[in-house]
Amino acid sequence: MPLSQSFFNISKNEKNAVGEMFEYIGKGMCESKSDICNLWKNALDFYKDELMFREEEIQILIDFVKRLGTGDRNNEISNIECTVLRLKSMEEEALNEKVGNVKMFRGMGLLAGIFIVIMLL
Repeated sequence: MPLSQSFFNISKNEKNAVGEMFEYIGKGMCESKSDICNLWKNALDFYKDELMFREEEIQILIDFVKRLGTGDRNNEISNIECTVLRLKSMEEEALNEKVGNVKMFRGMGLLAGIFIVIMLL
């Protein structure tokens, strides 16, 4: 199956920014025969606000596409597994950051409440 067709299939299954991004890439591959790497970068740049990716995550996905199709089946599987591990690491980092932010905002809310009570006295 051609890669562009795979991207269209993904876009049909995803009814959000991910699907739109894959449709954008699939159309770009059919219309301009442009380099997949450039199409991928453009799509990530265009949809990054909707996808809420950080720069590090975008770079991981760009690195993934750069290595895509450069080896045999085992290399492709290894590339996918490596990318998944890197993204999971970024997810764990984001969750740890979330925990820290929650504690900080709760503390700030408590301090703001105490400040307001003091001001009203």
